[in-house]
Amino acid sequence: MPSLHIRAETSLSPEQFLAALTDFGPQRGTIWSNSQLTHFKLHELGTSHADVTEGSTAFGGVWERLHYDWSKPGFVQLRTIDSNIWTNGSNWQYNLEPAHNGSGTLITAKVTRYPRSKKGYLVLIILASVGRPLITRSFRNKVRAVKI
Repeated sequence: MPSLHIRAETSLSPEQFLAALTDFGPQRGTIWSNSQLTHFKLHELGTSHADVTEGSTAFGGVWERLHYDWSKPGFVQLRTIDSNIWTNGSNWQYNLEPAHNGSGTLITAKVTRYPRSKKGYLVLIILASVGRPLITRSFRNKVRAVKI
């Protein structure tokens, strides 16, 4: 790390996956486990952007304030604005394109992390050494769990 690339396929259309990714309602944490209610706060929601604080109890509590931008078709970026462990430049990028078989969506995600604290460096070391398969499996499970 600092960057990890993940690919996943879903039977959902790109628009349906985008709708699930940008649904900031009370059920968000059921799919997106890094968005537990104890850390969740929607600061602003526009037609193609959002300002959201999300986090989980993992590693003793991890949170980040993210600027979601889905203004460009087929592309979503979650840019870290503030965090207890990540610094500016950390982000998630999703490319959503129709699957090659013509049914569903191929999702290519890139996760970039730059630590800001000792805890961030420790989490990054753990993720870089043993976390890649866990993050990849977790992301693919989340993609499969999305139901519209």
